[in-house]
Amino acid sequence: MDLISGASGFVGRYLAQALNQHGRRFRSVSRNPEKAEKVFPGQDWVYGDVHNGTSMHDVLAGIKTAYFLVHEVGGAKDYAQRESRAARIFAESCHANGVQRIVYLGGVQPSVVHHVSEHLAARAETGRCLRSAGVPVFELRAGLIVGAGGSSFDILQKLVERLPVLLIPTSLNVLSSPVYIGDVIWGLMTAAGASVDRAGIYGCRGASLLKTIDLFQSLADALG
Repeated sequence: MDLISGASGFVGRYLAQALNQHGRRFRSVSRNPEKAEKVFPGQDWVYGDVHNGTSMHDVLAGIKTAYFLVHEVGGAKDYAQRESRAARIFAESCHANGVQRIVYLGGVQPSVVHHVSEHLAARAETGRCLRSAGVPVFELRAGLIVGAGGSSFDILQKLVERLPVLLIPTSLNVLSSPVYIGDVIWGLMTAAGASVDRAGIYGCRGASLLKTIDLFQSLADALG
């Protein structure tokens, strides 16, 4: 059986749909399972809080593959520390329950170290924390994920739709490789079925490298 933490998020919702379609049994973790069941019915919602080791130990019993799709970015200033703590608790709970693998969706890391943002550095640190307990971890690193309901993509779409002129500083006109949500889900599910000997860090990218200006222009063309 699989377990999805972050099941009510953008990627978690798509993953749950895909697992359902493939007849896979899974649990969806939420701090408010009753509310989650009303919004996203048809899943096995269970109570769990990645910041609470006792609750995670209980829901991980009998799980073979645990997806860590939690992302703490928000208003909290200490989001990086909170996510790291949650990852350690999750990893330790997985180890204690004999979970065979953790599948984690992280963020792409720039090749130039001093260009790594606080956000991306936190994503990489979360991966290190998940590996700390000795459970094999498949870490997929993606940049912009294109799909309905994705916050980053929705922001780009709103900018293109509403701004007649868009000024992009040279420092932000960097190369990226947007990836379709369907391909991300394929990667997550493939990691769940791969031999644990192949655990490691994998890039999860689209077919094209685009500068920021090209990304906006492609979106503008698609929207007419």
